[in-house]
Amino acid sequence: MAKAPAVGFVHGLFSTTIPWDHTQQSPRWRASLLLLVLLALSAPGWGQTQPLTLSYFAPDGYAGQAYYATLNANGGTPGYTYSISAGSLPSGLTLTALSGLISGTPAAAGISSFTAKVQDSAGRTQSVNLTVKVFPVLTSISPFFIEAGTTQTLVVGGFGFVPGMQILWMDSSVASTSVSSTQLTAPIGADYTATAGIKTIDVIGPDGLRTVPGHNTIVSYVIVIPVITDLTPTSVLRHSAVPL
Repeated sequence: MAKAPAVGFVHGLFSTTIPWDHTQQSPRWRASLLLLVLLALSAPGWGQTQPLTLSYFAPDGYAGQAYYATLNANGGTPGYTYSISAGSLPSGLTLTALSGLISGTPAAAGISSFTAKVQDSAGRTQSVNLTVKVFPVLTSISPFFIEAGTTQTLVVGGFGFVPGMQILWMDSSVASTSVSSTQLTAPIGADYTATAGIKTIDVIGPDGLRTVPGHNTIVSYVIVIPVITDLTPTSVLRHSAVPL
């Protein structure tokens, strides 16, 4: 009698081979089919929905510069909707509900904390708490050259300036006035300009965020130049060499 062909069944981490009789009237055929169904239904993970998870990529941003972040859901039942369930995004950024993309141009420096949520098509939800820092950016400093020992009004231009932000002269805070979100001013007294040299300029917000090297459109410094106040002798003979 010819040997009946076999049917293989593979699922997950195990496999089995079941003798198969193609004669549909055979009780053995029906038993083989029933065994296959029972194995499939009892296999680990069969018919189970994977847990809904929410991952993210949310880097720090810089005021006045394009920003992108992403929320990414996996598992659950596809058909995801993203939202902000608590807190708020930094000013100037928006969340696209169907894709999870956060984009825009941050308008103000500061620290924003918020809760991002995703819901799948079966109503399951998952959330994650996020914090995004937006740093201020410098674009201009005037005047660039300052005579030593003089008093000047320093005007700093940039993006993301907020009330309470201060100009830093050589890492020392100077009483500053917030003119707008793009301009700060500060009086620089003669004690600041007493010595000639290169003087670094930064801005810092009330939350401690300050300008970051490499994200300024100009070098953040001014130059204090020496002033000659006395020259002796005051006159010399023509073609003569006189030590000064």
